[in-house]
Amino acid sequence: MTFLVDANVLSEPTKPEPAANVIEWLKSNERELAVDPIILGEIRFGIHLLPAGKRRQRLEQWFEKGVSHIVCLPWDAASGLRWAKLLEVVPRYPGRCGTAGCWRMGPGGRSAGCRG
Repeated sequence: MTFLVDANVLSEPTKPEPAANVIEWLKSNERELAVDPIILGEIRFGIHLLPAGKRRQRLEQWFEKGVSHIVCLPWDAASGLRWAKLLEVVPRYPGRCGTAGCWRMGPGGRSAGCRG
């Protein structure tokens, strides 16, 4: 079985106090994880936005060591166009920067790149 995981699950180990059950689940299902290429890009983009320093360096190492090697689902032109069409019906939340990540996160949420 393959599990499609989102950024919040993948990034759990980077939190100051990660949830033990999520860490255990990631470890036990490591070989069955897959990610949408957009999610992989959002994580990497968020790391790029950080100022140079120890935190950014730690996250870059974490990303290169593990996250960048996770299986990505294939995404062709038709998939990209379908994704764009789906965004038409997703509500935009006030005070958000307007990125797709913000739309998906909804009230109280922020994508990695959101500054809104």
